[in-house]
Amino acid sequence: MLKAISFDWSGVISDDRMPVYWSNMQVLVENGINAVSFDEWLSLAKGTAPDFFWSQGVEGERDYLEERYRYFLGVAKDSGIVPTVYPDAEEVLVSFLGDNKHLSVVSSHPPEHLGREIIGYSLEMFFNNIYSGQVGKVNGIRKIVEEVGCSPRDVLYVGDTIFDIRAAKEVGVKSGGILTGYHSREMLEKENPDYIFNHLTHMRSVVLSE
Repeated sequence: MLKAISFDWSGVISDDRMPVYWSNMQVLVENGINAVSFDEWLSLAKGTAPDFFWSQGVEGERDYLEERYRYFLGVAKDSGIVPTVYPDAEEVLVSFLGDNKHLSVVSSHPPEHLGREIIGYSLEMFFNNIYSGQVGKVNGIRKIVEEVGCSPRDVLYVGDTIFDIRAAKEVGVKSGGILTGYHSREMLEKENPDYIFNHLTHMRSVVLSE
């Protein structure tokens, strides 16, 4: 039986695809690179914003590119391009708490933005640990395993990209790909995760039935 479930944030708990897309395109344009369509951007999404920028030919150090991304993400939100919580998130988290699961977040999302979102959604009381600003997510997932003090296979990490699944596999925890975020079913299935979930409610039905 699973003892702990850890979630990526973007595309799993919070649908922030539009503000993240808008901010990513602003960084491309200010570097003289043409914007790409929303659908193309989803398929090109990387583990972090700087990784995406580098893949498109943007030059610069990680810290600088991360700062530009965070700046434009703030502009997007101030302009009304805002993230929204997935409608079934709270109900699903309540059910997992009732089943005595250790719940956490391991995300590359900027700490200040994730912090404001989680408070805005009134979800902060559900999580034992929150690791934001994670490059690669491997270290964050390892910390969860250590803190729970269990076998890695008693932990499930749920993410919406191929990089989430790879990170989970590197640590040795169970991996779940969810279809509400950035990467398609086809992309996720190629990574051979332990689970593919259509959405959070589907995840709950699968996990609680085992």
